[in-house]
Amino acid sequence: LLGGGTGNGVTSTPTVGNGVVYVTSWSGRVFAVSARTGVPRWQYDTGSGGALGVQSSATLTADGRVLVGDSLATLHCLDARTGARLWMTSIGNPAVDHVWASPAVANGRVFMGIASHSDNPCTNGRLVTLDLDTGAVLWTRQTVPDRICTNDTGIACTTDADCGPGTCVASRGAGITATVAVDPTGETVYANTVGCFTFPSNGDEDSILKLDAATGAASWITRVQPAEQFGAAFYHDFGFLNGPLLVDADDGLGGTRPLVVSGSKDGSLYALDPASGTPVWTRAILPAPVTPAFAGFGLFNGGVGFANQRFYATLFQFTPAVVPAPQPTISTECG
Repeated sequence: LLGGGTGNGVTSTPTVGNGVVYVTSWSGRVFAVSARTGVPRWQYDTGSGGALGVQSSATLTADGRVLVGDSLATLHCLDARTGARLWMTSIGNPAVDHVWASPAVANGRVFMGIASHSDNPCTNGRLVTLDLDTGAVLWTRQTVPDRICTNDTGIACTTDADCGPGTCVASRGAGITATVAVDPTGETVYANTVGCFTFPSNGDEDSILKLDAATGAASWITRVQPAEQFGAAFYHDFGFLNGPLLVDADDGLGGTRPLVVSGSKDGSLYALDPASGTPVWTRAILPAPVTPAFAGFGLFNGGVGFANQRFYATLFQFTPAVVPAPQPTISTECG
């Protein structure tokens, strides 16, 4: 037991390497313990225990570094042997921004998604890429416009004059809660975005993106649900809580073909061509909730697994719309 107490919960998967187990905690601390005996080696405090601590797993690099993102949108790089901090970089606003996913590392770059603490309010989703050696931010790609029109969420605006009869308001949504997938060369990144139940789906929300790892430029963006407009009581909150899988799947001709596969909270599994982003196939495992039903943390809440040419997935649930109970008829007549 590492510390104990209700504020020290662990919901992340432990990371194991070089005879050591690295564990992150909602207390904001990172623990390193002997894999053989469980004896603590060191612990590091991210300083996020007063918020929500750390939900994602630590990432261990081949050259002996441990990377951890916390609920205050800060990325920490530690010496895996001693726990000494090598660098620390704030990549967001601690009041609204949250790192839920584990950092991904390739070719000296660290890829880190930003989403919100909760959907009330949502933040502007984005992917931040940092230098592994220094922690310097190399590029940031925001997944929604800065501002959009209330009469058409597809219009990015600067002032009300850009919107005709509408108003230009700050946009939000399209958080990246999932760890990105990096291709074997390290030069291409695949990222998923998720919805926001308090704001209409806009920008690159509900989407799978293929990005250049060096610049953040998009090769393609595939949206799986249509954008929404203002005026609903709340919004569908679909998209992807977990990251894309890069798999070599049976092509039915005795060979394989590469696919990008993700499970959406709309209840469907999507397989895309990595070259073009076009759908190869879609499987509706459960029907999409119809607004005002609420997707919440379902339907595909956990990540999708792939082994022996089969996909394995667990589905959560959605909250049905609340239908008012019929009221009894009261007679005013005397009988």
